[in-house]
Amino acid sequence: MPSDIMEMKASGQNNSQDELKTSADDLLTGAGKANNGGGAAGDKVAWAKIPIDDALGRLNATRDGLTQDEADTRIAKFGPNALPQTTRNPFKIFMGFMWNPLSWCMEIAAILAILLQDYADFGLILFLLLLNATIGYVEDAQAGNAVAALMGQLAPQSKAKRDGEWKNVPACDLVPGDVVRIRLGDVVPADVKLLEGDDMKIDQASLTGESLPVTKRQGDEAYSGSIVKQGEIEAVVHSTGVNTFFGQAANLIDQTESSGHLQQVLTTVGNFCIISITLWVVIELAEQFGHRDPKPTCVWGDCGTLNNILVLIVGGIPVAMPTVLSVTMAIGAQQLARKDAIVTRLTAVEELAGMEILCSDKTGTLTLNKLSVDKTNLVPYNGHTAKDIMYDGALAARLENNEPIDVCIHESCDERDELWEKHTLLHYTPFDPVTKKTVAKIKDNATGKVFRTAKGAPQVILALDPNVDKAAVDDKILEFANRGYRALGVARSEDGECALADCKWEMVGLIPLFDPPRHDTAETIRRANALAIDAKMITVDQPATPKRPAHHRRHPTTHHHNPSYH
Repeated sequence: MPSDIMEMKASGQNNSQDELKTSADDLLTGAGKANNGGGAAGDKVAWAKIPIDDALGRLNATRDGLTQDEADTRIAKFGPNALPQTTRNPFKIFMGFMWNPLSWCMEIAAILAILLQDYADFGLILFLLLLNATIGYVEDAQAGNAVAALMGQLAPQSKAKRDGEWKNVPACDLVPGDVVRIRLGDVVPADVKLLEGDDMKIDQASLTGESLPVTKRQGDEAYSGSIVKQGEIEAVVHSTGVNTFFGQAANLIDQTESSGHLQQVLTTVGNFCIISITLWVVIELAEQFGHRDPKPTCVWGDCGTLNNILVLIVGGIPVAMPTVLSVTMAIGAQQLARKDAIVTRLTAVEELAGMEILCSDKTGTLTLNKLSVDKTNLVPYNGHTAKDIMYDGALAARLENNEPIDVCIHESCDERDELWEKHTLLHYTPFDPVTKKTVAKIKDNATGKVFRTAKGAPQVILALDPNVDKAAVDDKILEFANRGYRALGVARSEDGECALADCKWEMVGLIPLFDPPRHDTAETIRRANALAIDAKMITVDQPATPKRPAHHRRHPTTHHHNPSYH
């Protein structure tokens, strides 16, 4: 097998994502979720780890796809590739906003007002009840679009192989075992396992929070709702609808029934009012019928005892409190909606106001994500020069991928204009979170010599060269971090013809990268602190790297370091 193909197969999938995946029952056993908005094959199968042929076997599928009859059978068994649609009775939803302790008290008061023919009080109480229920109902109806907004990210059409031919198939009609083709710009229509083909770049930021597109290779897994940024490949569907990674997240939003903190407070207040009112009503009745003589009499529209009870109920509950709170939170929900936030329930506004800790990413959030190279602080090793560092670093960059680090390194190389006139790129291995480096296989056009260059995380590059002084390099990396720089390692191998695993590498040097903070970061952190919100910076950089820019941003410098990221 050619070494380039071996390089493509050498990469694995991030285990943390595999642990988040949940599949339904095994297709081979005939189990499945019929008409529930999706299906999956395999009992908690780590699809990214098993061989392609094994995956096809579990799915009872081939590289030629399914027949239309088989697809119809499976869609009847697993249901459509969509989130389950639940229809709620609007009347029940509306009445539900009048089913709570405070509303119960107001409803009893309204009944008493009718018995006493006090129509003014009855009309006022009924108005407040209906106003509060109407506000809650309207906001709930608007929040009901949250799941619909998530579903809108699913691809409406897909290219699937049916009866041996490529056909345009609605994404909702895909089933486990379908073979689909995804290419640049496509939204992945279901959770799939990639078949044979070239590497791809897939943006799954909306699912996992990763800021950069992730490299996917044959055998890897791609998630529904992610976007293809580079490449084209065929893939086999293994999970659809609510059983996809995306579907589970959207379904959790739809199924959430837990009451918020404000609702708990209102329930507590309501229960206290009920107990208090009940106690005083008992005292009133005991006084009226136990000790008073003669006993009070009641006629239609005139009853002193009922009048007293009505006063106790109306005076014992904050009649306008639910309405005032609903109006206040509705205004907050509208303000959040203007900022493209989805408010699934009104009480979430109060919970957001009670936030105590704000966790923020560093790159591109607190910083501008505009990298620059400090050429005056390049550190060469093994007899190389500063020029060699930038030259080999630029050879290991791929400008058309438009990745920030690649663009920065390429544009910082003085010989960038003649770089690819003198060399030919034979194979390129893009960066991914597992290997943490890029590798380029290069041919010198003048001599025909083939060699490799690599750039990536300094610890990864350092581990490639057994002869370099590791302590000195670590000290320099820490020095860069203390000065707010992000170090990038560069290495070179003259063994271009052998397999990648057999290459002998030599470290060329370190490149210091600087990413300046955003102009509004300091003000944002200051305002958060003024609101008693403790802001935390989340980053996988060296512990010292975020500390220096944090001082300029007045950002807390507490850093929880996880060495597994380096």
